[in-house]
Amino acid sequence: MSINKRCYVPVLGYGWSGSSAVVDFLREFSVTWEPGIEFRLIKDPCGLMDLKYNIIDRWEPLNVDVAIKNFLWFAYHLSVQSGRFKLVNGLGYESVWGDKFLEITNDFIKRLSPFQYDSNWHYLEFQKSKSTILYNKIKHKLWPASRNIMPKLFYAQCEEEEFCRWCREYIDSLMACIVSEDKNYIILDQAVPVQNIEVAKDYFSEYKVIVAERDPRDQYVDLIDSNMLIGADIKKTHDVKKFIDWFLPYRKNQHRFKKMENVKFICFEQLVLDYEKTSNEIMDFLGLEESQHIGKQTRFKPEISAKNIGLWKKYPYQDEIKYIEEKLQAYIHD
Repeated sequence: MSINKRCYVPVLGYGWSGSSAVVDFLREFSVTWEPGIEFRLIKDPCGLMDLKYNIIDRWEPLNVDVAIKNFLWFAYHLSVQSGRFKLVNGLGYESVWGDKFLEITNDFIKRLSPFQYDSNWHYLEFQKSKSTILYNKIKHKLWPASRNIMPKLFYAQCEEEEFCRWCREYIDSLMACIVSEDKNYIILDQAVPVQNIEVAKDYFSEYKVIVAERDPRDQYVDLIDSNMLIGADIKKTHDVKKFIDWFLPYRKNQHRFKKMENVKFICFEQLVLDYEKTSNEIMDFLGLEESQHIGKQTRFKPEISAKNIGLWKKYPYQDEIKYIEEKLQAYIHD
């Protein structure tokens, strides 16, 4: 790969399926960069995918205004850092990008929305709290001219190809301001939906996707132990059927994605137990060289990750494990 040409590498998983192990492995190379935090800008509610849907698929001026305001709200919370004495929660992108994240985001919105206009509509009234409604009634009574003060509404209208190009340039700008030129691979953890990998083309000029799989028995136990995602519910109910119903929709497009040349599925167990072979497969897929692997096994340590294999064997409710083996036999890794 040319030193001037960058490849985005979204690393995806199914929730405690081993994607962090792949990220750690890739961070050991001299030509890779990874922000150290999940890249949620595209796929999360109010992110770029939702923005595209409202501006392209269901364009209507008032929908556009809400979508842009939601996106700016979301970007702000991605940027700020949560803290013990802070009254706002965020993911802390400012610790990576500083002020540049919101600055470049605002430039993107200015490009997308060439102007704003004074107006009002029912949706904005619906959003107001009871205290705000009461305050406005008093204010309008004491200061009638305040009725003429209206909020600013965003306006945007563009073609899909143009929108996607601006999104790619926006993400390129975010990376260009912080990633040194010698980093040819930008690793982005959970950047696009694992159920809809094709959308990566809308946001990255050049990309290769890695998806981490894991034995569902260990995934099940880990989700319960971590009290995350569906595991928080199952920890209380032990409704293993609910796990099956949660698990399968994630994989509904898997067979199609496995046929894509720029998508690579990696089994967590194979990366750990057959490290040399699997790591070489990842390197061949991305075009990485052994000489670039300057931090080999400094971040991803197979002997430590091996402790996360076979967790299901010590799980006290083996009837639940047997049910998983029965229903998800095709996904079991022995």
